[in-house]
Amino acid sequence: MTNKINNFVKSTALALPLLMPNLAQAKGSVETLVTDEVISMDAKQTYPVAPRTNVFLRAITFVDGKEKPSYFGLADLNVDIFGGLDATLEAQFIPGLEISPRLGLGYFTPLGQDAWIYSLVTTNKNASDLELVANLGYTPKDSNLEQELRILQECQMNLVMK
Repeated sequence: MTNKINNFVKSTALALPLLMPNLAQAKGSVETLVTDEVISMDAKQTYPVAPRTNVFLRAITFVDGKEKPSYFGLADLNVDIFGGLDATLEAQFIPGLEISPRLGLGYFTPLGQDAWIYSLVTTNKNASDLELVANLGYTPKDSNLEQELRILQECQMNLVMK
């Protein structure tokens, strides 16, 4: 178990630059999961880079029961077209394998004051697969709670069709 934790810490350190906001308006989150089979960390960071344009970075690190770390990452460039509709250029990558460029459309809309939904559909350069990601989130807008702790409940569904 000690080697598993050491490998997780090393893998996490490689992903930490994603959590260092260079821009005052950057937003991010880190989710961790620890079981007797796997330890994982999912780091997400969004940077505004121009009006109506942002970069989204995601790094997922896993350490399995064999104590071997693995990594998946993606980078999105999103341009707001209008009314919550984004054009997205994405690159997905796993170290040692090729980078998979993808093109797609995303849509964000608030659901009342505390909830939101975001969906993204992308395809690879050969149009041989289609990926759908749908996020449903809830962040209470209680000002007292927000100052002490920001709660984010998020449900994500990924569907890949080949």
